[in-house]
Amino acid sequence: MDREFDRLAKLDPAKASMAMASVVFSDSQQNVPVVTSRLKSSGLVVQVGQSAELRYMADYAAYVEFGTSKMAARGYVRRALDNHQRILDASVKVLKRDMGLK
Repeated sequence: MDREFDRLAKLDPAKASMAMASVVFSDSQQNVPVVTSRLKSSGLVVQVGQSAELRYMADYAAYVEFGTSKMAARGYVRRALDNHQRILDASVKVLKRDMGLK
């Protein structure tokens, strides 16, 4: 994990954001529930300025992630974020410093 952080810290902010999002995306792909594989295949990582976003485009993705009044949350993205929280926090700190943000 520390080696991964060192590698990300040396990248420019846009590349580091994409690298971090890709790590989380890969983990979320392991957690996503599969019935028809539509949800899993709808996932992607996109560059947005200096940041990156992890997206699941299936129209029911949020219902599966967060649950409904009749269905428990599956938290496939939340679990991936939790698994990498330490490296994400440290990387965001470095990125903010490098971008001149507090």
